[in-house]
Amino acid sequence: MRIVVISHPSVIADNRRVFNMLSQHGFEVSFVVPSKWVDDYGNLVNTQLGDKIYPADILGIGKIVTHLYRISALKHVWKMQPEIIYVHNEPYAISTIQFAVLNIFMRKKLGFYSAQNINKPHILIKLLRSISYSASSFAFPITCEVEQVLRATGFSGKTSIIPLPISSEPNGLRQYWKKGERLHIGFVGRLVPEKGIMTLLEAISTIAPGSVELTIIGDGPQRKAVYNFIAEKRMSNINVLGFIDKDSIDRYYDSFDCLVVPSIETASWKEQFGRVIVEAASRGCFVIGSTCGEIPNLIANLKCGTIFAQGDANALREVISSILSGQHNTRGYAEDGMNLAHESYNLQKVAKKMASALKEE
Repeated sequence: MRIVVISHPSVIADNRRVFNMLSQHGFEVSFVVPSKWVDDYGNLVNTQLGDKIYPADILGIGKIVTHLYRISALKHVWKMQPEIIYVHNEPYAISTIQFAVLNIFMRKKLGFYSAQNINKPHILIKLLRSISYSASSFAFPITCEVEQVLRATGFSGKTSIIPLPISSEPNGLRQYWKKGERLHIGFVGRLVPEKGIMTLLEAISTIAPGSVELTIIGDGPQRKAVYNFIAEKRMSNINVLGFIDKDSIDRYYDSFDCLVVPSIETASWKEQFGRVIVEAASRGCFVIGSTCGEIPNLIANLKCGTIFAQGDANALREVISSILSGQHNTRGYAEDGMNLAHESYNLQKVAKKMASALKEE
């Protein structure tokens, strides 16, 4: 059975791995991807070429919802005549609409990805979503809450929850933190208000610097505010590393005793999944997460840590202090998280679940 995957994340070869594993389940997989992309940190990414990759020119490079494939990409898919078309984007994204309209004439099995866990009532979103819904027979939401949004907004096709997979291996050499040692805390994410970096800095600012060390991995509009806060508070225990590519991130997770994910909900966004939680847990990190969006559910499912009230620096400080005083079995949580992350989110398992859902179509 032939499937074509329309996917802007697949400009990076590692993001194709879960789809390529469908070949182990009887699928012939090919891709249509942008010839170049701009990631969340503003880095220009040229498509990493490979077998059965069609690099297509687009308008709106780096714009997830509004990028548009040129007509040559649609002609390519028409010529291929696959049995299944899967668009790795939201149902209201312009790229999804393009192939939904194409499918009115092709009459193939069409599906889309969704991570949107807020029902956005904007009239244009409703209109675009209705076009995709009418042309699609299946959807792959990443969580139960996203599935509920799809149903609440009128999607009547089949849904299968397909979480975001991890590709790392368990860290058998992990050194676990012991009471009395300096606690190495990590933050991985964009430096934007909704990711809560200032909450984390405020929480740590009144903890003895000899007790904790913070490493910040990421970049964004709040970079200057981060440096200003560090300077104002004269914090000598903070390392700001900026952007680190995906291939190098595991060694930083290995150095963290715990990861803090202090996201804060806004009127139009809340944490949709929290992939860094799964990545860090898979390497044996204890995780402290806020109550924003999917974070509490993911930490509970992985049994990898604890939560605090989003945006509350005092609550976060209390959690960190309770760890330092030995009130949490951080090693037990970390070991459970590592095992469950690999058991539930490994590439092979996610690909198998995806293949089963596609065969039901």
